[in-house]
Amino acid sequence: MSFSRRAMLRAFGASVAGLPLLDSLAGRAHAAVPTFPTRLVIVTRGQGTLTDSLVTPGASPTSFTLGPVLQPLQPFRDRLVLCDGLDDASNILDGSYNGHTRCLLHTWVSRGMTWAVGGSGGASPTGAGGASFDQVVASRWKGSTAYDSLEFGVNADTQVIQTHCWRGVGQPVPPQNDPGLMYERLFQDLVGTDPAELAARLARRRAVLDAVRGQFSVVMPKVSSDDRTKLENHLASLEQLDQALGGGSIGDACVVPVVDTADSSIPGRSRAMIDMLAMSLACDLTRVATLVFGDYQDWPWLDVDFPSGWHDAVHAGPATPELRDDLTDTYRWFSDQLALLLAALDAIPEGDGTVLDHTLVVYSNVFSTGSSHSHTGKTWLLAGGGGGLRGGRYLDYAGHTQAELFTALLQGLGFDDTRFGDPTFCDGPLTGVFS
Repeated sequence: MSFSRRAMLRAFGASVAGLPLLDSLAGRAHAAVPTFPTRLVIVTRGQGTLTDSLVTPGASPTSFTLGPVLQPLQPFRDRLVLCDGLDDASNILDGSYNGHTRCLLHTWVSRGMTWAVGGSGGASPTGAGGASFDQVVASRWKGSTAYDSLEFGVNADTQVIQTHCWRGVGQPVPPQNDPGLMYERLFQDLVGTDPAELAARLARRRAVLDAVRGQFSVVMPKVSSDDRTKLENHLASLEQLDQALGGGSIGDACVVPVVDTADSSIPGRSRAMIDMLAMSLACDLTRVATLVFGDYQDWPWLDVDFPSGWHDAVHAGPATPELRDDLTDTYRWFSDQLALLLAALDAIPEGDGTVLDHTLVVYSNVFSTGSSHSHTGKTWLLAGGGGGLRGGRYLDYAGHTQAELFTALLQGLGFDDTRFGDPTFCDGPLTGVFS
């Protein structure tokens, strides 16, 4: 006999997703020693970048200079770790198939794609060859929150073959592009709710916790030592949840975010998704979130000119000074959005720090150089303080693979993995990522 935290959350009844919100809105007293979870945020996109406009290394890891593309991140320079020169080595398993699909399906998975033979006898890819990094972490933290992971999209492609996140083979995890639907899913049931009713819900949910604890005390003497260990682990989770219900811990800064879900522009949708993502972490609705940006063919909010569309301009590369300037502006826009996300996380207080201090943000795109669909020499950007990350550093990892980076990140998050993805392309964790 065992009890999962998810089962308990479901037992609380309606508005399970809003449970941490109740702490803030009901004004609970502060616990003596607040504790805060580590979170993971993945930000991903396509179409590569201008690799020579990202960063200029210095004489030491701490003396780098951010280039034009990453300049919007200057206020967070001391919270960043740039991991440069990494190869998407497993990419070679799928030959010369379309670079967009091939690199996208390898970037967060580091395994060969799955294939199927069609009616004409030709083979086509059907999806990623395993779980993506975000979903590996989500599976380890499963049941800790109402949502194991949340997938936010900004004009992201929802075709299966263009999905960045995968629970495993044949299990795509598509993003939600509609801010209104995401808001309704996460926050709508608490808007305008009477404080007395919120307090009553909180009391009912704590009563469920007390009842489950009583069941534990009856069952514990009757089970084997192995099962007793499992029950004790579940009981520890109960105590953590009880602390959150009591206030002064997770969710203390949680409020219903004010977002404009009617703004259909890309910048407007991005702002709404960023605000909701940040508050979903503060409210402990999830501890794993992804933000996926789509590949835009037009940029009406920027002063750029791509007569044949952005895709063709990316393929042409910086052929002229004017084209380089326009490409720089579009690539820099993604850095603007990342800076907005970091600022949103850093604006939410938690104990003596902020949500950003307890979050590991990982950012990359599917190519290094977009014009050639290059999968080698990629720059990965880490931010925040999750896992004890020490920022303000540029690290050259030329000759190493992104699978080795993922292994280091897993260890930094507290897991004991020695490999990630296809072990052929992973010699163990990179050293020096967190310190």
